[in-house]
Amino acid sequence: MYTGNEALRIYAENAEQLAERYESVDADAVFAPLARLLPDAPARIADIGAGTGRDAAWLAARGHSVTAVEPTQGLRKAGIARHGDRVEWVSDTLPDLTTLDNRTFDLIFVNAVWHHLNENSREAAMKRLAELTCAGGRVLISLRHGPLPKGQPVEPLSTEQEIDRAERAGFELIQRIETDSRQEHNRQTGVTWTWLALEQRDIS
Repeated sequence: MYTGNEALRIYAENAEQLAERYESVDADAVFAPLARLLPDAPARIADIGAGTGRDAAWLAARGHSVTAVEPTQGLRKAGIARHGDRVEWVSDTLPDLTTLDNRTFDLIFVNAVWHHLNENSREAAMKRLAELTCAGGRVLISLRHGPLPKGQPVEPLSTEQEIDRAERAGFELIQRIETDSRQEHNRQTGVTWTWLALEQRDIS
């Protein structure tokens, strides 16, 4: 088990290299399997763990109001340089997301983040995401599967356990999508992903 600070340290130390890697991935390909799950524009969207803002900028270009949440200064700086002021940038991290206070969003996008959280943090993070999602709003979370890289803070994830965690937090699973990795190295090593599309139950 590790602390979230370990992951943040690694991202900070490798921000320049990671920025190039993130931007080499085509956002159109990332969103292709998710297209039918996205809200109509304009919607309020939060991209948690936004990295360089590649995905946030893609969403903003389609008319959405997007908040990019990224704790690593080097990645935020790279994102602002690449994508300008198309999105609102916030420095914060799961599970607390205190900077977002009591705001709510129509969609929360959590891509390639969940496996950096340990069990306790995932429990708290799911509850916090439920607080930040408006009634009828959605959360899209990607779950990493495959070999764990040496020396990196990556947790093994069970899709069924994460679905159960989401349902206990007040979400309903509306779709589960299996995809290959978008990075060549990860594909070669057998890394795959599961997208969970969760909808906030309207309890009003």
